[in-house]
Amino acid sequence: MANITLTWMMDQMASVGVEFFAPSVLRMISQQRQQYEIKAEQVAARTRKAPPQWAVGTIFDANAPVRPWSMGALQKPRSAIDWITGKTARTPGQYRRIDPATGDSRHGPFLLDTNERIHSSARVRLACRGLGINDDGDWTAPTLAAWRLRRTTTRFADPVPRDPLWDPANHEKVPAAAATAAEEWGRKPNEEEGERWIWEYAGPEEQAPTEKRQRVLVEEPLGPYERFLLNQVGGTPNVYVFAEGGDMCDRASRNEGREQDSETETDMPAAK
Repeated sequence: MANITLTWMMDQMASVGVEFFAPSVLRMISQQRQQYEIKAEQVAARTRKAPPQWAVGTIFDANAPVRPWSMGALQKPRSAIDWITGKTARTPGQYRRIDPATGDSRHGPFLLDTNERIHSSARVRLACRGLGINDDGDWTAPTLAAWRLRRTTTRFADPVPRDPLWDPANHEKVPAAAATAAEEWGRKPNEEEGERWIWEYAGPEEQAPTEKRQRVLVEEPLGPYERFLLNQVGGTPNVYVFAEGGDMCDRASRNEGREQDSETETDMPAAK
């Protein structure tokens, strides 16, 4: 999951002129694969217990021990500091103005134009039945429980260019095979059958954002570095393609009513 966050930040910075050495992403990927394999050997040497199945059988059986894109472990060690100071759950699309006198953020007016977007790794992890915090049960995107997925043909302005000159696949020192793979999936959201994914608010009306436009959270398209990472570590079958192949709206709606510690959502790059 850290690599997804890293490449997201690389895309944001590259879009304003910061340069990166593209082949460094391939080195990072190679090191990660080695870590997965070494860890699997170490675990097998000290226990006969089967490792947790971190995805649906089709993906798990074909890729283990290497976890593909968005299937990585969400680690959160227990902390006494958390117990003392408490936790705050994320509320995508529902943040309110804080009362400067009391610090209360529950009753003020909703913030407008927060520029929140949902990362596609959240949708893919749901579709592939990735695991929750510390590999405990299925991940259910608890802080998105009041939101429902659907496709739309509506056009949205995206912050990162889709085909910039700095696309890592175009770097002269990126091997041809890696560059070709980076063109296959997650390419252009509005050209995938003319539609893209959005999350619409479907929770209690009394908790709904007052502005209608605030009741839609757009899935942010993958930037060039993110696509490059996805297409090197997407697995077999590619998890992004797998998530597109089923009825994702139904899969997401089945999460309603399933309980999970919502504070732990802060470990998942769902809202950007």
